[in-house]
Amino acid sequence: MYAIIETCGKQYKVQEGDVIFLEKLAVEEGAEYTFDKVLAVSKEGKMTFGSPAVEGVTVSAKVLGHGKGRKIIVFKYKPKKGYRKKQGHRQPYTKVQIERIVTERAQTQERQFPAGWQVHVESAGASAGEVNFMNMTPGWHISTGPAAILFRPEDTASGLFRLESESFLFADDGLQGHGVFFGGQDLDAPEARYTSFLLRKDGRFQIEVRQAGATRTPVAWTEHAAVAIPSGEEPAKNVVAIVAAADKIHFYINSQQVAELPRAALPSEGLFGLRVRSRVNVHVTSLTIAAAGGPQASVQKGS
Repeated sequence: MYAIIETCGKQYKVQEGDVIFLEKLAVEEGAEYTFDKVLAVSKEGKMTFGSPAVEGVTVSAKVLGHGKGRKIIVFKYKPKKGYRKKQGHRQPYTKVQIERIVTERAQTQERQFPAGWQVHVESAGASAGEVNFMNMTPGWHISTGPAAILFRPEDTASGLFRLESESFLFADDGLQGHGVFFGGQDLDAPEARYTSFLLRKDGRFQIEVRQAGATRTPVAWTEHAAVAIPSGEEPAKNVVAIVAAADKIHFYINSQQVAELPRAALPSEGLFGLRVRSRVNVHVTSLTIAAAGGPQASVQKGS
C-alpha cells in the first residue's frame, strides 16, 4: 500500500516505514505529524484518487529530526566590472518516518459514480463500492477491485455501427485487461450476455462472450504489435474500435485490424459501455459510437 501526499508545495509517494526529507516543518523532534492532504492511495491493487484530496485518508508520521542540506555555492560575476560575489546556502529540512496510512474512514464512504452511469461487478459477493469510477477531464478514471462493467442504460447500438474508445494504461496496472463491451442484454440477471474486446499491458488482446451464465473466448489472449505497452512512468495510449458490418464484426487496435468474426456468432445488439477486469488502473478519455452506414443502422448515445 502506498499514498501520494502533498506538503510544502511538493508531492511525495510514501509507504509505511519510509523515511523522507521535507521542507522544514515547525514541529518538534519526536512529535507525531499527520498529513491530511492525500491525493491518491493504492491498497491491494486498487487505486483511489481524490478531487483534490481523498476524503477520510490521512498519513501519520514521526519527526526524526531537523537539519540542513549540503552547501550550495552561488557565485556571481560581472566581467570588466570587478564584481565578484560568493555566497553559500544550506536548505533546512525535516526528516520524518511514515508510520501509518489510515484508510478505514474512506472505505466506509458511499461510492459516488458519474451521473447516469451504472456499475455492475462480476464477482459474487463483491460490491460496486469497491470500484473507483470518477469524472476526470478528459473522460473518466477507473481503478477496480473486482471486475466490472460500466454503462448508461440509454447507450444502445444496433444495425451497422462503429464503437470506439481511447484509454491510457499505466505500468502499475494489474495484468487483467480493460476495454469495451457491446451487445449487452439482461445485465442485471444471471443470464446476462455481452461481447467484450479487451487489451492488457503485456501487449495482448482478447475477445470474450458471456451468455447464459457461461463464458467463451472466440479469441483467447493473443499478442499483437498493435497494442501499445506502458514504459516506466509513461502510460500507454490505445484506441480500440469495433466495426459491426452486416455479416462480420471487425476489431481494431490503434487503427490496425486484429480480428474478424462472424456477426452471427456474437451478441452484438444492445447496451454498450466499458469493461474493466480486476485490479486495473486505467484512464478512459472517450467512448463514442456512430452509424457505420446503411439505413437499417439504429444507434443511440446519451450526451
